[in-house]
Amino acid sequence: MDSQLISVKYLYSGFSVDSSIMRDLNLFSLKVLAVNRRKKIVTKFQKKDKRANAKLHKSGKPAYVSKAQREKLALEAEQSPCADEQSTTTD
Repeated sequence: MDSQLISVKYLYSGFSVDSSIMRDLNLFSLKVLAVNRRKKIVTKFQKKDKRANAKLHKSGKPAYVSKAQREKLALEAEQSPCADEQSTTTD
């Protein structure tokens, strides 16, 4: 492939190139463009399928709880058993 790219450089630098080489270069460039176009289309649909699949299969891990929220929940947990104990002792 590098030799063909070098040939393209010679073509643009003013060297004379016979028509068979030029035809081969044009076919090569058309093949590269077709492969690149096909690859772009395929990757586009692969990404779309991957996103759709990710929406179907949600992760089983719990949602993240921030440190401040965890502290708040811990304080509420400490206070609520005290309230439960006081209500049971008064009953």
